[in-house]
Amino acid sequence: MLSCRGRAGAYAVALAALSVGAAAAQGPPQAALPAAVLRGLPRGVELRAGDLQRLAAGEVVVAGVDGSAGHEAGGYAIARVPAAAVDLLGEGLESTWLVEAAAAEAFAWLPDQPTAEQIGRVDLIEQDYADLGGCRPGSCKVKLPVGLILALRARVDWDEPGARSLAADLVFGELARRAAAYQRSGDAALGSADDKRRRVSLREEVRGLVAGADSFARAFPELHAYLLRYPAAPPPGVRSRLFAMRTTMGAGKEVVSVQHALEQRRDDPVVPFVWVTKQLYASHYLEATLGLTYLVADGRQGAYLVHEFRSRLDILRGWGLFHGRVRRGVRELLATRLETVRQRIREALAAR
Repeated sequence: MLSCRGRAGAYAVALAALSVGAAAAQGPPQAALPAAVLRGLPRGVELRAGDLQRLAAGEVVVAGVDGSAGHEAGGYAIARVPAAAVDLLGEGLESTWLVEAAAAEAFAWLPDQPTAEQIGRVDLIEQDYADLGGCRPGSCKVKLPVGLILALRARVDWDEPGARSLAADLVFGELARRAAAYQRSGDAALGSADDKRRRVSLREEVRGLVAGADSFARAFPELHAYLLRYPAAPPPGVRSRLFAMRTTMGAGKEVVSVQHALEQRRDDPVVPFVWVTKQLYASHYLEATLGLTYLVADGRQGAYLVHEFRSRLDILRGWGLFHGRVRRGVRELLATRLETVRQRIREALAAR
């Protein structure tokens, strides 16, 4: 398992390998964990005695998560936080507490029916606009549906001064229509990605990702089922929001995405709230993402902040040489982001 500890603003991330013999000698520590933590452990993930020692020492403990498809990568992360964090985070979902947005260069909450201008506040970078000029169906450096690629080719003269502005109107107008349609009809509105030779159904990718999230279904079955049937029949205490953000991924690539967030207030003093995020669009790499965050109260001893992230990436469909590096990078990024959120919690509590 990976562990991460903040030191003077930096993060030390290292692999912690336990031999089979040592793990057996330590014995399973499950009895030391709240039942709500155990219920949310993904298939194949175990928290052993060494992991509990790292948690007690203030580290973020991270493990890889097995996916239901070969192009999935994900991780499970857990960290201790002060007991007062239960009340702090229970006041409502803010971008400050979103693990997915912990290192976002730009972030914007969106209304249910967002405009192109509102989404465009989280703009593409200049290189993306330069790449749009060379887009063709099946060959584009920005992840787009075929209809938008053809519209860019037909309507944008890249030698004209207003080309960039027109391209932005077309791209963010398409995302605004997709977000509005998603609010009405759910995953059926997600369309396709036609930037590569293989057309990808984003609806199929995100539904496969959600359906395969065994720990989510086991820990929060009602919310999991709602995400699959959205927007029909929301369960009690659920608030739905959209947001856009731009974050940096591997090799320094900046990715613009539009996400759906669900916040559920629960009549449960142990797990009083749950946050879920699901991707509607991403400009690079990501075909689908799913994030699950919740806090498990542990009495006066504090609480456990838990985050699980699953993704389907186009880069994992190809040659397998870098698959291990990509999956390891996802786990390291998750550890760093959860540590960032935990530090924000500490600072917020100290300022009260």
